[in-house]
Formats: sequence, structure tokens, C-alpha cells
Amino acid sequence: MIDNLIDAIDQVVDNLQSDEAVESSIAVTYNSELNTTTYKYISEFNNYVAGQYVEFYELDTGVRYRISTLVESAGNNFTATFQGNITNIVNESKVKMRPFVKYKYDNYKNIQKQLIEEGKSSTLKKNKYPLLALILPYEEERGKEFGVIMETNATVVLIIDSQKNWTTADRELYSFTQNLRPLYDLFICKLKHSGLFQTDEFLLIPHKKTDHYFWSADKAETQNKLAAIVDAIELSNFKLILNKQSNC
Repeated sequence: MIDNLIDAIDQVVDNLQSDEAVESSIAVTYNSELNTTTYKYISEFNNYVAGQYVEFYELDTGVRYRISTLVESAGNNFTATFQGNITNIVNESKVKMRPFVKYKYDNYKNIQKQLIEEGKSSTLKKNKYPLLALILPYEEERGKEFGVIMETNATVVLIIDSQKNWTTADRELYSFTQNLRPLYDLFICKLKHSGLFQTDEFLLIPHKKTDHYFWSADKAETQNKLAAIVDAIELSNFKLILNKQSNC
């Protein structure tokens, strides 16, 4: 049974990645000159947009292979191109594509430290974003109502890497339209339908939403939250009421 917010949000993040996976590829091509593999997919889902971060993984083992961005999205058809050749090491019929998002829970300072350390690794720095962070600490009210584990006003931040010289229009397109807002919509949808939290009769969970353009842009680590050039959507005053779940 999930009895705390950290694990509950972890479950929601897991659901938003696995449930929206694209099941089958319709074409896989490798360009030896550019050393790029292009996957073309067709899916019953249409939640993907060009520029969105996705990952490829093997259906049987769950092994992750590559993080990429979609270069084309038209209806339920998607095209993703990334560096490298995996067509010779995996069975293409068993490779799936799904939304990619990292999950962290900590205070801003410790998340900043983690991101700095990941930036020193040639592998980890490519997979730092998009990031969904549950900000600690948060207060819980417990023992308030029968059938409820706790009620809290939490803060969740959705973060994407950015470029210092981008204009606001660039950020609106590349950060918010292509990544942050689709991720926000998907997260809220999975949150409401997870069965973990109470909603009202209209399936609403009250919260405040703030779009941060060019957030934490100062180079000085002590003068910003994350010591990084990022754009973000901050969800604050989340009225999250965690229900008791049946053990059946």
C-alpha cells in the first residue's frame, strides 16, 4: 500500500511513461554516414508533439537504449531520429517508445547538487531533463478524516533544459509548447486517474501553476535555485489528499 507522497508521485510518473508507450514501429532505418537511426511509429495515442523527449526501450527486458527528441509528429504517426545504430543489437519489433521524464524528490539545494554532479558525467548529463521534482519539505495533515492517509499542499516542478540566448518566443515553442505543457497535461491526467488521490465531482485537483521563462539563468550557483539554464512550470499549493488503498 502506498502511504506517502513520495511513492505516490513516483507511481504517477511511472504510469505516465509506461501507459502512453507506442507499441510498434512501422519503419527503422540507419544512416551510416550520419550514424543516425530513424524510427517511424504509428500509435493509438496522439499525445506526442515534435520536439518532445522520448526514450526507446526493449519490451521484454525493459532495458533503456536511447533518449531522443521527436523530429516529426503528424496525427498518430511519429518519427524520432537519434545518434547511433541499435538496429543490429535489438529486435526492432520489441522496441517501444515512450515519454521520457526523470523524477527527483528533495529540496532545491540538493536537487541543484545532483544536477551539477550529473552534468559532470558524459552519460548522465544527456538524460537530466525533462525533470519532475517533488520539492521537500512539505507538511502533512494526518488523522483528519476516515479513509484518508494524509492531506498536503505540495509543490511539484516540471523542468526542461534551455539555452541562454533563446528569446521568449523560442522558449514558448521549444520549452513550453513542445515539452513542458504536454508533460503537465499528461501528469495532471495521470494524477487524477491514478486512484491514489481524492478529486471533486469534476475530477479536479486544485493547484497554482506558474510558467517560469529563463528560470535560474544566473551563472552563480548561489543566486538561483538550480544553477542551470532551464525553463519550468511550477505547480504549488497542490491540495493532494492521499486515500487509503485496499490491500485486495
